[in-house]
Amino acid sequence: MSITTWSSAVAATLFFVSASGVSVPVQAGPIHDAAKAGDVEQVKRLVDAGTDVNEKDAAYKTALHWAADAGHMDVVQVLVAKGANVNAKDVTDVTPIQFAALGQHESILEFLIAKGGDVNLADSEGITALDDATRRGYMGVVEILKRAGAKCGTSDHYSENCKQAGGSE
Repeated sequence: MSITTWSSAVAATLFFVSASGVSVPVQAGPIHDAAKAGDVEQVKRLVDAGTDVNEKDAAYKTALHWAADAGHMDVVQVLVAKGANVNAKDVTDVTPIQFAALGQHESILEFLIAKGGDVNLADSEGITALDDATRRGYMGVVEILKRAGAKCGTSDHYSENCKQAGGSE
C-alpha cells in the first residue's frame, strides 16, 4: 500500500492505492495531519477543543494510526492518554500496532502493547504483525511481538513463512 499526501488548510486529500492499484481519494482532518507531522502541541489543542481522538479519515485511519506509522512517540503517548483506541482498525483492518511494527518503531510497539494493544489482530487478508515482521526480517520487532504472545495469522503465503521462521499458530 502506498499513500501520497497533499496538505491543505482544512483537510488533506490523500490517495490510497489499494492492492489492485486503484487510487481512491481519502479525506483526512486536521488531527490526522497533525499526528502524521508529529505536531504534538496541535494534537493537544485539537483534542482539547473537542476533536474526537478516535476520528477516522475516509480510509478509517485514526490519528493514532498516522502517528504510529510515522514514528511519533510523543504524539502516540498523548493520543493514548486522551483515550485513543489502541486496537482501532482501518479500512483494511490494519491496526496501529501493525503500522508501528511495519515501520520498525519498536518503542511505539512496546508502548501500544503495554496499553492493551492486541498483537494477534489480523488485517482483512489474515496477516498479523508477526507475519509481516517475519517476512521482512525485522527481528527486533519479531522478538517484541513473540514476547507479547503474537501468533502467525491465517494468510496462506505470509503465515506459512511466519510458521517456518518459528512463529506459532
